[in-house]
Amino acid sequence: MIIFNKITYKNILSVGMAPVVIDLSVCRLTALHGKSGSGKSLLLDALSFNLFGRAFRDIPKTELINTINGKGLLTEVEFTIGKDEYKVTRGIKPAIFEIAVNGTNLNQDSHSKDQQKFLEDQILKMNYRIFTSVVVLGASNYTPFMRLKPSDRKKMVENILGIDVFSTMNVIVKKKITDTSMALKSYIDKRESLGQQIQYLTQQQKSFEEKKELEIQALTKTLVEAANKKKAITATISEKEKDIADQIAAFDPKVDVPEFTETFVET
Repeated sequence: MIIFNKITYKNILSVGMAPVVIDLSVCRLTALHGKSGSGKSLLLDALSFNLFGRAFRDIPKTELINTINGKGLLTEVEFTIGKDEYKVTRGIKPAIFEIAVNGTNLNQDSHSKDQQKFLEDQILKMNYRIFTSVVVLGASNYTPFMRLKPSDRKKMVENILGIDVFSTMNVIVKKKITDTSMALKSYIDKRESLGQQIQYLTQQQKSFEEKKELEIQALTKTLVEAANKKKAITATISEKEKDIADQIAAFDPKVDVPEFTETFVET
């Protein structure tokens, strides 16, 4: 729950250099009353501009600066949430946007849009639409609950019931699901790639084995042919030796003709 403690603003609309300071911590309940044009709505404009960078009423940001001074618009809002005390400072000419938590300014190096998102999501836990429909009600820009966007209605109910943690958990779970799906897809792609590599290597191995088998068959055929040639040559030599022996015996019967044996041994 947000408890507003103090609001300070100057050089905004009809308010000039003299700052208006409203201390809301004096009493538990503060009521502001006055005639039309006395500045009641201006207070809401200053509060809305401080927290969300836009007026409560439909007033362009450039027209919020006091027309006489033309610069130095500055708003400061101090509030408490739980045990933490916050102070938001926002201004135009010069542009200022600072968030302090328990007296310590947050990192000012981040972009203003990032700081605004942090303010709305992590600190206030509401956006401008919910702020103008729940925290501050006004006839000029009040939007009935059923006319809000589904996302705004959901966020409003969660803030009221204090169950916005489930939305945070939902975001975390969705991110984990997305990360897991991406990792799973990566593993599937890797598995398909490995499957293709295995298929390619299997085909290569089969091709090598078929080539090896053909080479073995060719070498076996060559060996068989060589063995047959050797056998034929051996037979021819034996016949020639016998012919020579017969011729020697016929020429001179007294010559002792040696017995010829095969000079090649078949293997």
